[in-house]
Amino acid sequence: MLERNNYFKETGHLSNSQFKCFETCEEMALAECEGLYQRPKTTAMLVGSYVDAYVEGRLDDFVDEHPEIISSRGPTKGSPKAEYRSADEMISRFERDPFFMSFLQGEKQRIFEGEIGGVPFKAMADIAADDKTVDFKTVANFEDMWLDGQKVSFIQFWGYDIQGAIYQELRRQADGKKLPFYLACVTKEPVPDIAVIQISDDVMAERLKEIEYAAGRYQAIKMGLIEPTRCEKCDWCKATKVLTEIETYEGD
Repeated sequence: MLERNNYFKETGHLSNSQFKCFETCEEMALAECEGLYQRPKTTAMLVGSYVDAYVEGRLDDFVDEHPEIISSRGPTKGSPKAEYRSADEMISRFERDPFFMSFLQGEKQRIFEGEIGGVPFKAMADIAADDKTVDFKTVANFEDMWLDGQKVSFIQFWGYDIQGAIYQELRRQADGKKLPFYLACVTKEPVPDIAVIQISDDVMAERLKEIEYAAGRYQAIKMGLIEPTRCEKCDWCKATKVLTEIETYEGD
């Protein structure tokens, strides 16, 4: 049975993050499942995790797990370093908004298990309220981003619509009802912005079809039935590249 203490260690189920990793590079995703590769933790990621931990009610535990975020000398000794003080500003911003805060009420970190496309999936919802599922996000900003040569919403760029489809379907299987999915977002800008965004059921229905189509292939890769493809762009591919030929430069 999946619980918080083993949720992130268990790799038999596909999860939102694992699915999106396969979409980025199949070989990197497989290496991560097998414990051969670990994505580096950046300061930006830790800042986001700091705010996430606050929302979950486990900030003290997070600080204990990451002592590197606390200043060890000078006038700020014992306090969060400068980049994490910006996280406190993000927290202060959304705490001032009663509407935003109302979307953070409900069961925290509820785990769901089920199947999509005949493949086992898992999810851990930030907030599972009686009438909705909410995922809390810290993002750079709300601007559109470039993806495959075109500008798309930051929601599509980061695959939050895919996440919503997985969460909605697994909760439907668990609770017997299809509930709306929301993002409660705060930006990492010098003056943090906030938004509550509902991803429409129509969008998630389309994404669910895509997930069902791809999940079987990703599960077969994990089981060693088919070979993964390489993207030749990610850190894993760069680190494991084997040269077999000379490249020729013909000029621009």
